[in-house]
Amino acid sequence: MKPARIPQTVSAPVSWAQMPWGEYYREAIDRQLKPWLGKLYGFHLLKVGNLSAEINTEACAISHQVNISLEGSPIQVMADPLHLPFAEKSVDACLLSHTLPWCSDPHRLLR
Repeated sequence: MKPARIPQTVSAPVSWAQMPWGEYYREAIDRQLKPWLGKLYGFHLLKVGNLSAEINTEACAISHQVNISLEGSPIQVMADPLHLPFAEKSVDACLLSHTLPWCSDPHRLLR
């Protein structure tokens, strides 16, 4: 299979406020995810990227939630999403809110 590498000409937004109608989209995602978050179980939820970090996941049953990104706030782990510093099979769920469009190699990120 051919890799889906995408040349990046525009940098990823650091917050929803940097996007047109960004806060509106974040609130819509919050509303749509809320019923599903209560159905997720496990020990570790990984929120990849700054946009994912801003999503409200208080309704999630997974109590240990880690925000990971290369820059910005609120993040707990500063790392490249393509090179996660976690052991294999140690993360139970991932939130990738608008992460794939800004990734140079989305297939690799999903793997």
